[in-house]
Parts: sequence; structure tokens; C-alpha cells
Amino acid sequence: MKKQTREEIEQEYALRVQVNHETWLEVDTRNREWRDAALAELDDPMLRLITAARRAVESHAAVGPCRCSRCIDLQSAIDYAEQRRVA
Repeated sequence: MKKQTREEIEQEYALRVQVNHETWLEVDTRNREWRDAALAELDDPMLRLITAARRAVESHAAVGPCRCSRCIDLQSAIDYAEQRRVA
């Protein structure tokens, strides 16, 4: 194993801090989205349905975007429900 210089150690440390910060920001964003959705669901039955459909699509397509008929139909229903809710 190659011995690192002080500068290399400092650069690696800075990179690790940056990666950890970006990861934390992603987690924080997901947590905020979850919180906002959970609070909104208490007041809006249509939003409850939209959220349930989104969870079904996300759990079914855990690896990546899914193009099966079930996911396409659910996404269409989600889009329609969101349009109706805004109107």
C-alpha cells in the first residue's frame, strides 16, 4: 500500500466530506417529501390515493423505470388524479 502525502490525505478527506454531505442532502430531501406527503394525506383523500399509487409503482419498479402495463396504467391514473386535484 502506497503511503499518502499530507495533501493527498486532505484531498481525500475533503472528497469524503463532500460525498457525505450530498448523501445527507438526498436523505433529507426524501425525508421532507415523506413528511409533506404524510401531512397532506391527513387532509386530502385524493392525495392519499395518489400517494398509494406512487408507492405501488415505486415498489414494483425498485430497480428502475418499469414499462409493464400495470405501471403504465397506474402512472396514467396518477397523472389524471393530479390534474383533477389541481383543477
